[in-house]
Amino acid sequence: MLTRNGVVALLLLIPASFIGASAQEKTTAPAAASASAGGTRAPAPPDPLRILAGEFASVRRQLEEAEATSAQGRFADAGRTLENALGAIDGASPNPKDPMQRYLAEDLVLGRLIDNSELRADDEAQLRWLEKRRDARRAFWGEDANAALAAQNAWALQLCKVGRCQEAIEVQEAVARKTLQTQGAGARNTLVARHNLGVALGQAGRYAEALALSRELAGEAEARWGANDPTTLRFRNSVAANYTDLGQYADALIAHEAVYRARQAALGPAAPDTLSSLGSLAATYGMLSRTREAQSLSQQGHDLARRTFGPAHPRTQYAASALAIELRRAGRLGEARALSQQAWDTLSGLRGARHPETLYAMNVHASVLDAQGDHAEAVRVTGEALQMRREVMGEMHPLTLAALRSAGRARLSAGDAAGALALLTQAHEGYVRLLGDAHPETLLALIDRMSAALQADQL
Repeated sequence: MLTRNGVVALLLLIPASFIGASAQEKTTAPAAASASAGGTRAPAPPDPLRILAGEFASVRRQLEEAEATSAQGRFADAGRTLENALGAIDGASPNPKDPMQRYLAEDLVLGRLIDNSELRADDEAQLRWLEKRRDARRAFWGEDANAALAAQNAWALQLCKVGRCQEAIEVQEAVARKTLQTQGAGARNTLVARHNLGVALGQAGRYAEALALSRELAGEAEARWGANDPTTLRFRNSVAANYTDLGQYADALIAHEAVYRARQAALGPAAPDTLSSLGSLAATYGMLSRTREAQSLSQQGHDLARRTFGPAHPRTQYAASALAIELRRAGRLGEARALSQQAWDTLSGLRGARHPETLYAMNVHASVLDAQGDHAEAVRVTGEALQMRREVMGEMHPLTLAALRSAGRARLSAGDAAGALALLTQAHEGYVRLLGDAHPETLLALIDRMSAALQADQL
């Protein structure tokens, strides 16, 4: 029977459980070599299902069935099989002589359910299973144990993906404090817990705080582990993203270019983190009005995502929305409309109508409609997107302010200057409060507001 300390060590060897992905990305390590330099085959990894023996033998069979079903792309069927496996564990009589086996079996199945929810792009289900795993680990180990903190951290990372960013910040602050107390200031887990707090701050629009924290962490990680360590690269990527959020696009371009090249070399061109960096680099070129580079990189990212994840995957459709923006800027409006409509429809089916990625695709499609002169439809779509942004994220979230601008600009194009002025005034005043007077987004919002005021004869 494994001891409690032994299981904690086992759990902490799996970095994704604690030092894994931010809410936006996951690090993919290069595939391990199958043989050593001398030609000796590396030992096979241990069977993760070996713990499912005796009374849990049927659970092992269910997990093997779910794995085979998932390999065929039948993720919903695999999810139902995994839920049945979890039900079998919950229904089993407790064994007071060996509670460890039951705990390990439950933790293993919950991990598979979390992965299955991600494959199905079901963020709410993933949050639910993460919460259940967190509660199970707390009950078994106690709230301050490393395994429980790992599960708490993973759960908090998911909160922002469903619009609960303020709650995510509070949870990440608590995890960072506890990790600092238990593992020390220089521990990798401590730095990553602080990084994840910075991610939540950035997603909530607290960009200056997020940048200061990410720069501090990137410097410390580079000094400890080197510039191209996967964790260091994640911190460096956050620095680049924070530069973008603050409107410092020239600095963001340099930072994104460096991270993309490093990830391409270390992880390969089709790794999720590399594709994330490629998309960020393309978007930054677009912000600097370097349209040719932006379109080329967006097309490359979309093509790689299609080959890597398949045409119907959320990553592919998000990349399609980004490419549609560049096609619109290049005047290729027919292609942009077809691609943006496809991305919106697909993400709505995969993620749900109110998911942030769906709302992003919705606004992209509306911008294409507006560029084509279909102003009435653009007003309708941007109005619906704005309403959902407000309901999901609140009035002062950066994405809500962007939706206000989109809705106002659509109304202005449709000839409703008074309605546009009301929305664009709200957007501009919100940007002033959130980003200050001199931020590029604030200045663009001011230009939109003045244009509306001019057309409404209110200057």
